[in-house]
Amino acid sequence: MAGHKHAALMAEYAKDAAETETPWDRWECLGALARWERMFHSPGWHTNEQYRRKPPTLTIAGREIAAPLRSAMEGQTVYATDSTGGVAPFRFSEEHINGIKDALVKGRLFATPQAAKAAYDAITELFTGETK
Repeated sequence: MAGHKHAALMAEYAKDAAETETPWDRWECLGALARWERMFHSPGWHTNEQYRRKPPTLTIAGREIAAPLRSAMEGQTVYATDSTGGVAPFRFSEEHINGIKDALVKGRLFATPQAAKAAYDAITELFTGETK
């Protein structure tokens, strides 16, 4: 017999519950509009729902932004910022390995184009004082 669909997530949640009285603050549920939404109580672990631990964030210039990726998987599409605020998508493959490794080391690689642009804007504001 197979275990519960969310067993691995439940184990992660239990670790959070051992550290804080409000572990749900670290979690999200996929909502009706196909967007990850914050939780206000412990999850019900319904098998027809999807749950995840919130992606890590940083605060730069008073803005909470997604933390840059620390790794990427083969076939994953990732987004890198450039020095002008542009965002370029890359499909992680051997062809792009050197550029992706460089972007990972420099903290310029993100899971979504929105996260990449928000990071660029926050860093620009931090160093120039210009709000975007």
